[in-house]
Amino acid sequence: MDMITKARRRFMSLMMLVTTAIVVAALVAVYWLTYNSQEENNRRRLNSFEEIRISGTGNVTFGSVSADAYVVERTSADIGAYFSMLVNNQGQLISTFYTEENQTEELFRTAADIAWLGKNYNKVELEGRMWQYSVSPAVASITKDNEQKSERLDEIYQIRFVDITESVRTLQTLAFTLCVIGVLLLIFFFFFSLFFSRRAIAPLDEVLEKQRQFVADASHELKTPVSIIKANCSALYANEEDTIASQKEWLDSIVTGADRMTSLIQGLIALAKIEGTDNEIIKSEISLGKEIDESLDMLDLMIREKTLTVEISHSDDTIWSDIDRVRQVLGIVLDNAIKYSNDGGMIRISITPEKKWSCLSVSNTGEGIPKEDLEKIFNRFYRAEGARTSDGSHGLGLSIAQAVMRQLGGTITADSVLGQSATFSLRFPQKQSK
Repeated sequence: MDMITKARRRFMSLMMLVTTAIVVAALVAVYWLTYNSQEENNRRRLNSFEEIRISGTGNVTFGSVSADAYVVERTSADIGAYFSMLVNNQGQLISTFYTEENQTEELFRTAADIAWLGKNYNKVELEGRMWQYSVSPAVASITKDNEQKSERLDEIYQIRFVDITESVRTLQTLAFTLCVIGVLLLIFFFFFSLFFSRRAIAPLDEVLEKQRQFVADASHELKTPVSIIKANCSALYANEEDTIASQKEWLDSIVTGADRMTSLIQGLIALAKIEGTDNEIIKSEISLGKEIDESLDMLDLMIREKTLTVEISHSDDTIWSDIDRVRQVLGIVLDNAIKYSNDGGMIRISITPEKKWSCLSVSNTGEGIPKEDLEKIFNRFYRAEGARTSDGSHGLGLSIAQAVMRQLGGTITADSVLGQSATFSLRFPQKQSK
């Protein structure tokens, strides 16, 4: 198992662990809040009062005898199905009050025994239904002649059972629903994590692949000059008695190999510096046309050797950038255009404004770049098949140019018509007005 696979699995495991913890915590919180709400409602039902009204306005007639009498009215609490019982201090049933006709004396006695011996506010199943009960000292709240008073009844206790069947079913349904939702969410997040981990690890995989390719390519590029130097040193050792002048050919080859290694090392150092994090960018107004003219002056000998024609056209060419890095990237792009132009060919350079950008286009006639190579030519050490000549290049120039343009906040792209021309387009940011 390679490092990338291990990293992806660890990343997935971490994401799933965090996601599972969050999902479980959220679902438990929902259930806990609902449970507490149901429990609070059930206790409210258990602790509600039954109202008993006693008044002396009634009249009772027995045969021919008529007399005043108290009228007692008992109003049940609006708490759904329930029944209440009064018991003595031994738990023996004294009286009952119920809201459903199918509740029997046997049910009341069984319920009284369970409640008297059990824990207050406990739950129990009776005759296929769930009940919750409370046991408390009996208190009589009596209203007589518009006056209300409460009296505790000595050694008498009230036991109330309320039907919580629907409440229990609601919680069971909620628990099942939350479990299903939790499982579906975890399945979803698993596949999401699988997809996201691949996307997240992809840049690291790409970096490591580029690193491996870089090491292989750098080793290959260094192998040739090292082999040249070793071969020529062997030739010198084989002719130790000859003069230095007579062995100038071998020495020149050693110098060539050393120069090539020096060029490669300098290119790698330049690329490392550009891609470093401690590079300070000092921006100022720059005339892009002026910098192109100066770069062409330095390359004039190469242009004359290949008898090239250079055409330049531009309008507003002022950009806001770092002058040293602009000169560096111009040198790379113009040198590349000259190097791969056909003898007697043409280089066209144009600068055009585009909203907040100044767009530089450098086009040269020649063999062009194959379509399949256009996306690869900015890779380190990459050279198109037609460019794999002994011109001393290492395929680092365009990589450096791309790194510089990114650092400057611009872009560089390539286009080509195979067998006719190649064009490099650079976009430099213009100075923004305040």
